[in-house]
Amino acid sequence: MRRDPFTRRRTFHNGIDFASRVGTPIFSTAPGKVIASGWAGGYGRRIAINHGYGLMTLYGHLWRFRVRPGKWVKRGQLIGWMGNSGRSTGPHLHYAVFRKQRPVNPVRYLRRR
Repeated sequence: MRRDPFTRRRTFHNGIDFASRVGTPIFSTAPGKVIASGWAGGYGRRIAINHGYGLMTLYGHLWRFRVRPGKWVKRGQLIGWMGNSGRSTGPHLHYAVFRKQRPVNPVRYLRRR
């Protein structure tokens, strides 16, 4: 749960946000097939990647895309650049993980460097 920055109401937040500058490179966290890249309402410019086994990742509020639907990506591959598109209060990446179309804690799917 978090307080929505626009309505000030407590709402469910289905991912994690990473703030940085517009143009910061964004990399795929796992190999998979790009299933969507384009505008998606509040997510703004977003990329969705199907990783198989019922897992999908979503990268929201992007500035530009490097990949298109149908393209296969590797873990660590550049997929786009951070932006401030959609329902956003500043430049950041919204990273979400879905298992069988339900949001799960994305922290479990991030690796430390």
